[in-house]
Amino acid sequence: MKFKGIEDIRKYYQNHMAKGNTAVFKDFKNYTPVTDTVLISAANDLRECIQRRIDEYYLSYEPKVYNRTYGLKNALRAETAVRTENGRKVIGLYFQDHKSWGRSVFTGELNGYKPWLINDGWKVKKTIYIGDRKIQRNPNGGIPYIHRFGYYEGYDFIGKGIADWRKKPRHKKIEVRRTQAGMFDIAKTIGYYL
Repeated sequence: MKFKGIEDIRKYYQNHMAKGNTAVFKDFKNYTPVTDTVLISAANDLRECIQRRIDEYYLSYEPKVYNRTYGLKNALRAETAVRTENGRKVIGLYFQDHKSWGRSVFTGELNGYKPWLINDGWKVKKTIYIGDRKIQRNPNGGIPYIHRFGYYEGYDFIGKGIADWRKKPRHKKIEVRRTQAGMFDIAKTIGYYL
């Protein structure tokens, strides 16, 4: 059952008391008020779970063709203020832009958003040249053979981190959604739950 405020809770209990139903009070321990501190704590917990998976990704291999900048390793942040949107309390997680964009090893352009590339994977769509050497393409899909350089299936550190976070019972009724580049919203409908 959902309540919109303290007045709804009071009416609910008065109604049951008038009927002589005192057993309803055993459910009082199940009330969860949606407070800013609940969401701030949930956001920090989620950041820690995703960060553990980012750290795990960094330990999973050492690059052989390029040097790491380690920007993504320290880019994830939780917002410190809760906002209200459409009857829901919301707080965001985001990747700091200055640590999240990477330069192409081919062109030097700042055009690779590391959180999504590493999480979701990538494949080079154009012919690759290193110096004057053309990199061979895989005939069944055109993907260059060099794993983690010309293609990568993705690590899903975000999905794995969210799954770890969901194991905590206090996060069961809190929603997580991916929004614009580098953002997640953690939200809960404003109200009290029974």
